[in-house]
Amino acid sequence: MQKMIDDRSNTRMNLFFLLFTNLLHQYRRAIETIVPLFHYL
Repeated sequence: MQKMIDDRSNTRMNLFFLLFTNLLHQYRRAIETIVPLFHYL
């Protein structure tokens, strides 16, 4: 029973990690596209 609970929380953590890294990549890409625009201003 405990193993099932551990697996479920592990899956949730992995999902959270994936979401977080995905957000981070999008954030970085947004910054990389915004920063050059500021140089042109």
